[in-house]
Amino acid sequence: MTTRQTLPGTERLTIEGDVAAAMVSGIDQYLMSETETTREQRTFQADSASRRTCQQHLASILGLVDPRESGSIQVVSPINGPTATATGPDYTIFEVTWPVLKGIEGEGLLLVPGTPPVADAVVLPDCDISPEQGAGLHPGVPESAQVARRLVQNGCRVLIPVLMDRKYTHSGHPDIIMTNLTHREFIYRAAYELGRHIIGYEIQKILAAVDAFSPEDRPLGLFGHGEGGLLAFYAAALDTRIQAAAVSGYFQPRESLWSQPIYRNLFGLLKEFGDAEIAALIAPRTLVVEIANHPDITEPLKSTEGEQREYTLSHNKAAPGRLTTPPPEAVRDEFNRASQLASDPQALVLTQSPDGDPGADTTLEAFLNGLGSRFFSAVPTGRPAAYIR
Repeated sequence: MTTRQTLPGTERLTIEGDVAAAMVSGIDQYLMSETETTREQRTFQADSASRRTCQQHLASILGLVDPRESGSIQVVSPINGPTATATGPDYTIFEVTWPVLKGIEGEGLLLVPGTPPVADAVVLPDCDISPEQGAGLHPGVPESAQVARRLVQNGCRVLIPVLMDRKYTHSGHPDIIMTNLTHREFIYRAAYELGRHIIGYEIQKILAAVDAFSPEDRPLGLFGHGEGGLLAFYAAALDTRIQAAAVSGYFQPRESLWSQPIYRNLFGLLKEFGDAEIAALIAPRTLVVEIANHPDITEPLKSTEGEQREYTLSHNKAAPGRLTTPPPEAVRDEFNRASQLASDPQALVLTQSPDGDPGADTTLEAFLNGLGSRFFSAVPTGRPAAYIR
């Protein structure tokens, strides 16, 4: 009879219960531990040579690998219709497009003040807010939170690009299969396989607008909230032509990235970058971090009342994820870490919205100061913007 023996230095496996579940739990604990330690292992340097290398690595992570098309911002006018889309007190709104990549154009609304602009600004509301809502033409955004309107009334020329939203209306083909992937996840999945990213495509759209604005040699800034805050944050870190950026409701410790929607997944990001390191790439240019509410998003999305599409189990392909408002104390901790890394800590400004909406007076004042301008109107006045009939 043969006696069973164990290898030297080993013991028999005596785990009871579901071994596979125990393995998954162990992997989860290991990955969470490794994620937490990445913050201490980063070696960010604020000198110009290191900053340039970091910008190149960040651009690669974001999938900014395609050359942008050159061209100007063009007004879209209907046949026999007015050139402008709408008017407001002392400003005019135009529907515009501009070239981004080969075969791809950006589109949005351009708000032009009645006097020569003091600065140019690209305003990026959360991706579920349309440019028309951001400009006050459609309901959905409180007047005090219509940042684009408030900036144009302070003398800025303002562009509001269309961003890819979180709906799933077009995620699939009706003759084949429709899914519950949000539009952002639908594009993310295809782009990721090709070394691109939905975030990179959106940033290309923003930087193409910066390209179009730049020849006029006017101070230029980005203001973003929610998903728009993410885009403004990364775009400002990559392009030094952007003199000021305001990020509302997004800035926080980034180690919980794994719990957020999959279209925010960026391979290798946390090895080099948390939000503090990205902020340090923006300094000594102005960065305003606003503590404000972030849209509360839980994915997969639930069907809205009255929605016609019914999903079978095979259609439910969306990855789980959650977006919430970051705790103010967590924002302050990450901001303090950014101040320690930045070449000029005074270039970083922390504000807090009293009502949670983006664009508090103190935030807009700091943002405009970063553009060499002053903040005059605390609250929009006069009649709201209206379509030209």
